[in-house]
Amino acid sequence: MILKKGIIRLNFFAIVLLLFLTNSCKDSFVFNMENIKTEGNITPKIALPLINASMTLESLLPDDEDLNRYLIIDEDHFITIAFSEQVAEYSAEEYMNGAPLSGPELPYVEYSTDPQIINLNFNTILGDGELYFANPSFKLLITNYWDIPSRFRFTDFYYYEEENSEAIPLTGSVVDDWHDITGPSNFGDSIIYEIVMDTTTSNIDEMISALPHHLSFGADLETIPGDPYNLPPGSVNKLSVEVNIPLELSLSNILLTDTMDFSLDVNTDSTKINSLTINFAAQNGFPLGVNAQVYFVDENYTIIDSLFSERRLDLKPATVSNGIANQTVDTEESITITADRMDNILEAKYLIPHILFSTPDANTTQVKLYSTYEFGLDLSAMIDAEIIL
Repeated sequence: MILKKGIIRLNFFAIVLLLFLTNSCKDSFVFNMENIKTEGNITPKIALPLINASMTLESLLPDDEDLNRYLIIDEDHFITIAFSEQVAEYSAEEYMNGAPLSGPELPYVEYSTDPQIINLNFNTILGDGELYFANPSFKLLITNYWDIPSRFRFTDFYYYEEENSEAIPLTGSVVDDWHDITGPSNFGDSIIYEIVMDTTTSNIDEMISALPHHLSFGADLETIPGDPYNLPPGSVNKLSVEVNIPLELSLSNILLTDTMDFSLDVNTDSTKINSLTINFAAQNGFPLGVNAQVYFVDENYTIIDSLFSERRLDLKPATVSNGIANQTVDTEESITITADRMDNILEAKYLIPHILFSTPDANTTQVKLYSTYEFGLDLSAMIDAEIIL
């Protein structure tokens, strides 16, 4: 069996799960600079409305054609991640291993695959966090061109949380049992046979939720001898995988962090900022809580200050009933940055947000993500400045 050299591009998952919930937010906020007001001449106070926005989860989905083709939003607005890709193929000549491709009586032929490796590279997503998907499914699809009685069985199926970690078995009837492969009705046609791994046939929820580095599996195929047979010369059977991950999940302390360029661009020769007060009001209709800190760092990436000096921002999730967010939770915060801290911030060259996502009661409850969930944010600032004449 020949595994495709183009290893399955599954690391889109990290982008789907985190990017559409977070990074894309910045394009949805509306910055309004028209209502700036000043008081006084020498020591003006500047009121600056920064953000007044309300958005749905669907509006935060990144406008990326390659990414969006993996997202399914059903008529009830529930979101599922889905993808499929061919992973291997084997020819009739290879399968029959020297036996003729046609004859009055099908011989017994056994065909075994070497372990097939599917690199996922999911293991960089979790960090120290935990994630659980309630109802994922993984299908192995065999496109079969041969009208011969045959069957398929996994010889092993393992997943690896890290590149060199211990093999963890996928278990259940789907791995242990033989699967009879259906043939096409007409010569030259094909039929797709599905081997379904879901929570009723395996521990697929544990495997997908572990976000493993890679998978490996081997398989045996064998004919059931006796009947006349005829295989199309040069025909090739194909193996594909199809994965569906409904976004019914729980997560705890999933970390998003990044490094962004930063500069307030204040002329310190003519202006002194005595204090900066940021007023933050959020209306969270998402069943996701946020615990956040923003670090200011210098050109050497050394932390010189943080946005929240005493504690992190704690944004509570919406209340949930039967896995569905049903009531928005409001959070209001006021952050004052004094003059001595402003000196640090003016020296900063980069911002590093450090954001942890969690769902309520993550150890016992899964929530469902719907595209209609809404999030509102009001953000304003008051700058107490001094003009140096």
